[in-house]
Amino acid sequence: LPVYVRVWLPTERQYIALKLPVCLVIDAASEVIVGYWIANPVTRGVRRGMDGVEIFAAFCSAVFPALATPACEDYVGHLPGIVRFDNIGAHKEVKKRAGRVGIDISNSPVYSPWSNGLIEKVNQIVK
Repeated sequence: LPVYVRVWLPTERQYIALKLPVCLVIDAASEVIVGYWIANPVTRGVRRGMDGVEIFAAFCSAVFPALATPACEDYVGHLPGIVRFDNIGAHKEVKKRAGRVGIDISNSPVYSPWSNGLIEKVNQIVK
């Protein structure tokens, strides 16, 4: 899901195009995007990826109606029984917090994008 923005870099005195990371929370049964978070390039610098706080924000936007975006508010408000993540370190914080409320979070196998078929399909990585 490519999202690009134009950002002014004062040190370079020019604008650059940045591809923003977007964290999607998708219901596997319906394939509906129930929450998302778009990283802010100004607060996060030009580093790649998302941190645990940004991923937790996407997760919360999918679970808590008060935090839902208008496009997703009809689908939120349900605690999932199982959540599946790929293997990045930023997910550790979400796993710890979700485990406290009884949500089972598992990792997909390392180097096996086919096991994350739904998210890969939605992101148009796999057709």
